[in-house]
Amino acid sequence: MKYAKTLVALAAVAATVVPVLRSAGAESAPTRGRIPESSFRAGLTRANVPDFIVAYGRDGDPAGYVRADDMFPQDGKPPAASGVIVVVDDTLTRVVGHMYPGKGFVPAGQSPDAVPAASVPTTLKVVEWAAPPVGAAVSL
Repeated sequence: MKYAKTLVALAAVAATVVPVLRSAGAESAPTRGRIPESSFRAGLTRANVPDFIVAYGRDGDPAGYVRADDMFPQDGKPPAASGVIVVVDDTLTRVVGHMYPGKGFVPAGQSPDAVPAASVPTTLKVVEWAAPPVGAAVSL
């Protein structure tokens, strides 16, 4: 009987304390999704993209998410030197594959050497372009 009262008391304390500890250490949920079109017009920076960006497979379907911090320099630190970026599933915790330069998405467990080179660019290059002045001759 003494142990039963102790267990009940401990359960009551845990029921009160655990939610408080969880809320005290809770952070806002990470954002995820596509890079908004407005980000391209405003200047693509880490500040105007979701925390996790949709990564597409070679078939054009979403394969998972990549961390924006892996794609954009933070605090003067460049992204991974190898260029290989981890792709996670909807839980944002389980690795489902990697993005390889020149290859694109390679599922977990598959060798990038077994994947042919991508036929479309797999990296994003942002360039500035200015239209010629009105009335200027343009040769094609």
